[in-house]
Formats: sequence, C-alpha cells, structure tokens
Amino acid sequence: MKGGSTLADYQTFVAGLIRKAEVNRARGDQALLSELEATSDYFLLMRFLWTFSIVGGPITFIAIPLLLSGMSNLLPAAVMGPLWTLSKGLMAIIFVMFLVAVFVGKKNQQ
Repeated sequence: MKGGSTLADYQTFVAGLIRKAEVNRARGDQALLSELEATSDYFLLMRFLWTFSIVGGPITFIAIPLLLSGMSNLLPAAVMGPLWTLSKGLMAIIFVMFLVAVFVGKKNQQ
C-alpha cells in the first residue's frame, strides 16, 4: 500500500485478504465458493471485524485475566509481568478492531 492511500483502498486490500482466506478455507466446496462469490467485500470486512470483536472481547477482557490471576500463585513474577503485558496488548488489538468496525459501519451508513 502506498503512503497516501485512502480508507477505501485499505478496505479493499483487507477485504481481498479475507476473501483469499475464505477461499482457502472452502477447499473446493462449490456451495461455499458460490456464496462467497456473491458476498460483497464490505460484508466480508464487517463480518470479520464484528466476529473478532464479539468473540475476542470476552476472551481477552474476562477469560485471559482470570486465567492469569489463577496462574499468579504458580508462576514467578518474572514470568507473570510479560504475560500481563501480552494480555493488555491483546486487549488493545481487540478494542481497536471494535473501534474500526464501528467507524467503518458508521462511515458506510452515511
């Protein structure tokens, strides 16, 4: 991607990557491939963003902290520090994906 690319260019690029992954996942299933062919890039992008936001939210904001809290009695602090930092990074990624989903959804509604 070029430095001066627009939001539509990025959406098209990411939707192309998602479409390629979906085609690879279909593995020759003609029903899935025909359904994928009829699906718009916008729908693929929004489905990806919302799915990862909705599924990833509870996992990263509830399950991982509970798991790390339980593991804090078993593992030394030198190991727990990087694990908490990694979990906070995952939280940030999921939150940014949620914000992008909301922004792209609102932008295309107008």
